[in-house]
Amino acid sequence: MTASEIRRRARFSIGDNWVSLVAIYWLYNILIGLLGSFVSLGSIMLVFGAVYNKIKKHIYKFLKELIKNLEPEMEKIFIESFGKNYMEELYDNIINLGEIFVEILPVIIVIVIVSVALYVIGTSILNAGLYKMYIDCVRGKDVSFTTLFKSVKVWPKMCGISILKNIINTTIVIVGIIIAIMLSKISILLTIIIAILSLVAMFIISYMFMFAPYYTLDNSNIGVIESMKSSCKITSGHKGKLVILHFSFIGWSIVASIASSVISGILPILMNIPIYLLNIYIWIAFTHYYIHLIGQDIGISFEKQL
Repeated sequence: MTASEIRRRARFSIGDNWVSLVAIYWLYNILIGLLGSFVSLGSIMLVFGAVYNKIKKHIYKFLKELIKNLEPEMEKIFIESFGKNYMEELYDNIINLGEIFVEILPVIIVIVIVSVALYVIGTSILNAGLYKMYIDCVRGKDVSFTTLFKSVKVWPKMCGISILKNIINTTIVIVGIIIAIMLSKISILLTIIIAILSLVAMFIISYMFMFAPYYTLDNSNIGVIESMKSSCKITSGHKGKLVILHFSFIGWSIVASIASSVISGILPILMNIPIYLLNIYIWIAFTHYYIHLIGQDIGISFEKQL
């Protein structure tokens, strides 16, 4: 099946559902952002509390030099905010804040651990829900906000797939860096070639295991390794076509970027809609390719669809 045929089927599947799909995708990104913000906030608090004792002796000197170079107008603001002894007041406030962070450092560590765990579990659940949305859409089923949470039970497997893929990619990067460093003394050209080969290998891995999440959702009784093996098996001989399909969206990517830029100047809150719709279009297309590779009849005729 050609890339144009896959895209045609994807457009048909999206059809009048595009508003619902974009809304669900929007909710997905909001929830992912919230989970990430908790991890970021906890990490910042942890770093600040951990290094505070190492830097507090230098804080006063740093502030003194900083404020010394302030414009007179800024100095007036500091005087109005902290009084004539603003330097000492500002220093004391920062020191007190630092001491508080040191005192609650054990609590911060617990918060970071819990937030990371919630992020891993939450993103795995949401990613499973997103793949579920793609599959249901292609198979002609109704999708809604609850679709994001219909595959909660498979989150450990989704997490396992993600971890294994990251381990493989990280290994490729590390090996590539080591080889590149060893060859850098011999030839810069060889170093560049190794870097390019590492990137190519990572692309191959991404396409090789692309359909592992789909197998997990379709076959809840199989494990992570089996899902990845099944994905590797059906993509054998099709990676080139998957690359062509992916790159066939370049034109749409340009259109989406332009549309997003235009919308950002009119109604910024809606600026991501073209990008969301593009991502949905791409993954619905890949889902159709998955259905094609497993030879499943979804009971929908595409013969006369545009």
